[in-house]
Amino acid sequence: MLHFSMDRKGHVLSANIEGSSGHALLDQEALALVRRAEPLPVPPDSVEGDPVTLTVPIEFYIEHGRD
Repeated sequence: MLHFSMDRKGHVLSANIEGSSGHALLDQEALALVRRAEPLPVPPDSVEGDPVTLTVPIEFYIEHGRD
C-alpha cells in the first residue's frame, strides 16, 4: 500500500510504503511513481483536509520474456 499526503494543489508532500511488497525495487518504484505523477489532480471540494492523506493499493504485473 502506498500512503501519501498532498496539498490542495496536487503536490506530493510525503510518501511511504505501508506493508512492503517484499521486493525493494518494487517498493521504490511505487514511491517514484507518485512523484512522477505530480502535480496530481486537484482533490474535489468534497474531500476534506489540507493536506489530503490517501492510502492506495499498487499492483505490479511482471511478464516473463518468451523463449
